[in-house]
Amino acid sequence: KTLRILRDIVRQRYTWLPQLYSLFREAELHGWPVMRSLWMHYPQDTETFGLEKQWMLGEDLLVTPVIEQGETSTNVYFPGKDN
Repeated sequence: KTLRILRDIVRQRYTWLPQLYSLFREAELHGWPVMRSLWMHYPQDTETFGLEKQWMLGEDLLVTPVIEQGETSTNVYFPGKDN
């Protein structure tokens, strides 16, 4: 069972490598951070200014981790719904 879980984790890692490679290349060429505050992509949405537990991975993936022990869900703010 453990070996199967580890194989799945490795497969997921390789699935993300092209996206991550592209983001790090963009960071090298243009100076954009890989992990970005939401306000960088939604500057007109003032709700994004104080969000500390959400960020963008590049400009396409919204990340909102569940970070408290014992939690199984969390609230997510979706920016730009009116933009």
